[in-house]
Amino acid sequence: MGSGLSTARNIILEHSGEIDIESEVDRGTVVRIRLPIRKSDVGLR
Repeated sequence: MGSGLSTARNIILEHSGEIDIESEVDRGTVVRIRLPIRKSDVGLR
């Protein structure tokens, strides 16, 4: 992981999230970030 991804990973983990990275040669890279929804955020839309 580059330093940018390392920083992003630390921030995501600090917020109880998850990061998953899949990479295939000649196909590309998929980055999935999952963050929990806080109860205080529900219904704000």
